[in-house]
Amino acid sequence: MSATLLIVDDEEKVRRLLEDFFTNEGYRVTLASCGKEGLERFVETVPDLVLLDIRLPDMDGIEVLEELKRLNRECPVVMATGYASVASAIKAMKLGAEDYIIKPFHLHELKITVGRALEKPAASHPAESSTVKGKSGFDNIIGDSPEIKSVLATVSRIAKVGSATTLIRGESGTGKELIARALHFNSPRSDHPFVEVNCTAIPETLLEDELFGHEKGAYTDARTQRRGLLELADGGTLFLDEVGHTNQALQVKLLHVLETQAFRRLGGTKDIQVSTRIVAATNRDLEKAMQDSSFREDLYYRLNVISIYLPPLRERGDDVIQIAEHYIDRYNREYDRDIRGLSPESEAILKQYHWPGNVRELKNAIERAILLGDEDIVQPKDLLIDWRSKEHTTQVAKPTVEITVTGDVRVAFPPGGISIEAVEKRLIEESLKATRWNTTRAAQLLHLSRDTLRYRIKKYDLGFMG
Repeated sequence: MSATLLIVDDEEKVRRLLEDFFTNEGYRVTLASCGKEGLERFVETVPDLVLLDIRLPDMDGIEVLEELKRLNRECPVVMATGYASVASAIKAMKLGAEDYIIKPFHLHELKITVGRALEKPAASHPAESSTVKGKSGFDNIIGDSPEIKSVLATVSRIAKVGSATTLIRGESGTGKELIARALHFNSPRSDHPFVEVNCTAIPETLLEDELFGHEKGAYTDARTQRRGLLELADGGTLFLDEVGHTNQALQVKLLHVLETQAFRRLGGTKDIQVSTRIVAATNRDLEKAMQDSSFREDLYYRLNVISIYLPPLRERGDDVIQIAEHYIDRYNREYDRDIRGLSPESEAILKQYHWPGNVRELKNAIERAILLGDEDIVQPKDLLIDWRSKEHTTQVAKPTVEITVTGDVRVAFPPGGISIEAVEKRLIEESLKATRWNTTRAAQLLHLSRDTLRYRIKKYDLGFMG
């Protein structure tokens, strides 16, 4: 069961941002706008963790912390403030706060802080700790095919070597993140952070800051020192998803980290030593990328100490049925349905289909079937996939969109046609690139409100939101 967070903050935008972020991370979230409401919600919901702003309109955050600890001393509380007051930090920690974070905080850093705070009670109970590890280890990797058994046997062996750099390869949607988590949670590093960064979800101009952090004054908006994800993963594992799409400058710095286990924050003058295992993943043909000089050969060999190839779903035989049944059980619980399973015809379709989107596509197909099906068993009509064709390897060409200075738009249609959503996504991507991810300016270029643009950035999973 997912953990429940109580967020107490008087700024509505902050509350909604954190609610969206932690809900997407799988948490249940309760909100409160002041100290009194926070205490009421605490009693009503009995949360697993409280994220508490230190400056509230009706009560001081320290007072609220004292009352929370009187009600339940075991519940971890993470304090947040826009004022870097060392005195208040020390006082909060003495009163039992689990941790302290300065606004404006970084969502990845906050996620790790919350995760650590929630893990601490489990660490004191061996039985609970092993359960947490199991759920993050092999339990979510489903299948009995020889292909997946071979992968798991390799993971079992190399997980014990807590420092071996590993490169996971495979098509998008095959479950590379699950393999990375299994490597971490079955390794000697399992009590330390697992930190994930998707190298394509963050603009190139921001990715270096994400990874290495910065010193105060490193650039105009660097008002405080901030640790990067590499530093936050110290002792644990840093998972670099889609590492094949990083630029040459960042590749040089990653190579240095792999060779020395040291780095410098942006604007820093001294090396910071870390003990971090690097696990990287990519769906890109790195050999071809090396030939066209878009990926460094020396970095490739540093990352490829141990290589794991994750087969696509179409090569895993009856695993597709096991995975489908797993998602039927999951969505039955989530949507309060009682679907008994797959009809024989549906099973045949799932086995026939090519699954270009792999497990991710199968998951979405089963969720739709559970939501839309009107029988107690999944029928072919519920699956909404083009099952008759086994050849789905041809990528639909990206739409070519040209905009002239006069505002006229010309669209060159590929043979298979294009969707309106594909065009909209492309326009948003181009507007963000043109404005260096300045969402206010990008919204002006598209004649949208900033909130509308932010909604579409989230809708199309374009990553960072400014």
